[in-house]
This record gives sequence, C-alpha cells and structure tokens, in this order.
Amino acid sequence: MFCPEKVKDRKALWDRNGKMGGCANLLNVDPGEIAKNILGEKVSSGDMFLYLYRRFGPPTSHGDTYKSAADYYLSTPMPGLYIRISATGTDWTEGFFGFLAKDEIWRELLNEEYQDEAPIAEQAKKAIEETVKALLAMTYVRDCYFSPVKMTASPAGDDVTVDYYDFDNPN
Repeated sequence: MFCPEKVKDRKALWDRNGKMGGCANLLNVDPGEIAKNILGEKVSSGDMFLYLYRRFGPPTSHGDTYKSAADYYLSTPMPGLYIRISATGTDWTEGFFGFLAKDEIWRELLNEEYQDEAPIAEQAKKAIEETVKALLAMTYVRDCYFSPVKMTASPAGDDVTVDYYDFDNPN
C-alpha cells in the first residue's frame, strides 16, 4: 500500500519541482470527486483535520484568509504530483481536495482537458486515488483508532493502522 508523505512547507515544493500549477479540479482530473467516491459524500472537516494532524503532524501551510484554515500537501505515487487537503469548516468532501503539479505535468493536463484520450490525466487520477485510499489507514490517540471516516476502540479485519506523528521527535 502506498504511504503518502507530507510536504513540510510550500516553499519546499517549489524548491524541489520548480514552477508548478494546480487547482481544485479540471474536467479530466477532479481530486474532490475521487475522494467523494472513496471516503463518502460527507466527511467532517474537523475529523479530516484531526486525522491529518495526528498522522502527519502540523499542516504544510496555514491556509489563506478566505477559504481554508490549514492546508496539507501530500505526495502521490506520481512524481511531481501532490494532493492538497484543506481544513475548510464544511462537511463537503469534494471541497477539501485539490492538487498541485510540476509545470510539465500541469501543462499536459491542461492540454488534455478537452480530449477524449488523456494518458497523463489517467495516470494522475490513479495516483490521486491511491493516495486518498491511503487515508483510510487508521491512526490513533490513546485507545481510540480512527480514520477520516471511521472510529473504533480497536482495529479489526482489514483495517490497517499507521503510527502517528511523533511530536516529541519531529522529522
């Protein structure tokens, strides 16, 4: 199973990748729709933020003054493509998700937006889907295991648990 990594800060994205482009969605790549299909239509923004904070530590950035309180940028299996998950104060799953891509990927996605065959868009969708599925892995606080969509006293069956962010020894 793919295990996404949090980007420590937004400047690191540009330092690592150079020029980048991104948005909430394109016609051929819609991270919010992908997330809704995997996580369900209504995930609490608070539950999502608690999960991300406990699993990945402090947010990548502190959002903006308009829409989001905090943003997490997570890697995907596609090098140069990242998903953005924002704490927005809504329970509208589609509204949390966006993406950011290296300039070359971004330009290809824009070029393919109105085409029937879109190989880079298909690769991007698969990478985003794998990353969102990884958010189903449970983390924990004391004796409470949880994901953005499930809470339990102990994991069972196919639930995968992941360690939580070590606030005493941050990377």
